Amino acid sequence: MRANTIQALAAALRGRRVALGWSQADTAAVAGVSRKFVSEVEAGKETVELGKVLSLADAMGLDITITFAVEEDGIPVDLDVLRPEPPAHPARRSAPPPPSETGSLEDLLDEYLRGEDA
Repeated sequence: MRANTIQALAAALRGRRVALGWSQADTAAVAGVSRKFVSEVEAGKETVELGKVLSLADAMGLDITITFAVEEDGIPVDLDVLRPEPPAHPARRSAPPPPSETGSLEDLLDEYLRGEDA
């Protein structure tokens, strides 16, 4: 579904909640927000916290995707097609290997922090 307005997003979230058979209180409890917050979002309040809206959507099994609409000569342009994937940050490292039976977790963590292969 594409929601171009706050009211459309509010209707989509309310529709999902109703489809799940959840009350606003049920939804609030699962999402870790107040029932009042759920009510405000569903009413289309424009000044809600985005992080809480994302938590609300996630609790109901919804993903929210943000797309930047850019037009060139009146034709929508997909920025992801024009821009290559950014290179990996050089300071980031892959996750440490899972613990194995041959070494302790502490040994594996030490090896990872030193940059050695397990």
